[in-house]
Amino acid sequence: MNIRFPDRQPLPPRLSMDEYVDWIEENLRHCDYACALRQKEIEERILVPFRMHGDPDAAGDRRSAEE
Repeated sequence: MNIRFPDRQPLPPRLSMDEYVDWIEENLRHCDYACALRQKEIEERILVPFRMHGDPDAAGDRRSAEE
């Protein structure tokens, strides 16, 4: 299987299970483990969820998607 893995591109929308495994394995080969561990530690310390600007909840709008 020959799949291109462009830098900084989102996951292609449709992959077979084999293609998905190949994609994960390729990304793991290029992982900066020290950076990943630091990020994991930071994320595990977050006690209060937050929203990014532009998210529906960012302006205090707490309505669900169904409303």
